[in-house]
Amino acid sequence: MSKVNFVNKSYKHKLRATYALLMFVILILLSVFAYFQINVTMKPIIGGMGDHVISSQVQYLGDQFDDQSKLLELLSSTEPFKNGDISTIKKEIDNQMLKHEDIIMSIKYKSITGEEYENNQHNIRAQKDYEKTLLEGNSETFQSQATFDEKLNEYIVFMGIKIVDNHGNVQGILSINTSVKKVVASLDKTKIGQLNKIWI
Repeated sequence: MSKVNFVNKSYKHKLRATYALLMFVILILLSVFAYFQINVTMKPIIGGMGDHVISSQVQYLGDQFDDQSKLLELLSSTEPFKNGDISTIKKEIDNQMLKHEDIIMSIKYKSITGEEYENNQHNIRAQKDYEKTLLEGNSETFQSQATFDEKLNEYIVFMGIKIVDNHGNVQGILSINTSVKKVVASLDKTKIGQLNKIWI
């Protein structure tokens, strides 16, 4: 082999090696660029989806408590509650407890004459101040902050409404104790499936 051919071959090998190294460096740079570009692009999207999920959960919890308030409004507006028909009131309270026992811990009716009925299987004792605040306040309704029940080891929300007859006179109060833990559990059962669609 001549000296010239040997030099040419050696030069070609060096050129190929340099070219391969250059391509490798470019590939690494492109990979790094792509990684950071995807990171910058995807983070806000994923973050926004997470915010939407949390927002949906909070909205659902709020809706659940609104539903309990609407139930109180509905019951208190019926004639048996307005007229203090205790036998019908007992049946209706027991019926509502069966329907909503997955969330509602107790329902209580109390007239201004002192007659009362309560379906309270968990023996929850709401603070007496709540009933007093409701009766003496200007608002037709009252909802407490979540308070911790040591016996049940969970947080309870008291909601109450004044029972007003057809002449505008207050005849009593109707109240509900709702379990925060059970409301959250109902979210897991009924809402998570819908929330998962956000990720698909």
